[in-house]
Amino acid sequence: MLLYEYPPKIDKRTAQLVEFSAANERKKIKKNATKSLVIGLIIVLISFFVPQTVVKIFILLIAGFNIFTAYLLYKSAEQINDKNNWTRIYDDHIEHSQTSVVSGKATEISFYYDDVEKTSQNLLGEMVFNLKNTENTKVFVKTKKGTKEAPVKNNTVSLYFVNSKPKIFLIDNLYEKINYPKKNYLVIEDDEDTDF
Repeated sequence: MLLYEYPPKIDKRTAQLVEFSAANERKKIKKNATKSLVIGLIIVLISFFVPQTVVKIFILLIAGFNIFTAYLLYKSAEQINDKNNWTRIYDDHIEHSQTSVVSGKATEISFYYDDVEKTSQNLLGEMVFNLKNTENTKVFVKTKKGTKEAPVKNNTVSLYFVNSKPKIFLIDNLYEKINYPKKNYLVIEDDEDTDF
């Protein structure tokens, strides 16, 4: 049974509003990426007029970093409302598709919660699932050349969520099934209304 789906099914009018908002967001990000690229190129031009080699290398490193940042901004703008980024959370398994920002490859992953030994998060915010059994796990990589099945490396699957809502739903509602270390925080409630 389907418990959660991202992006959620919405009516046509709401979809148009979401697409309009996403288009404006992409436009802003691409504008900032273009500014960053231009600044990087200006820094490269300035470096030709600097006589010291050490300073010139430092300036070129700054320019390279700025140009790389512009590239990442541009690629992340393309991921907003990308049709290849989706998640379907069922009561017994998960189906997830994610697109790499750098390479543009789309990866579709499907596995059952019974196969999960433990779950954690890495420093990038990806959910890392260590699997006992990979027989029911399916990983497909879509490139421009076509789709091919990929092997599961080290019995580990990492999911990157473009939107944090599916990840939060998974942690809040299915932490026991995915063996995620759920922390129970102490909630302090004030029984009395005290006015000072």
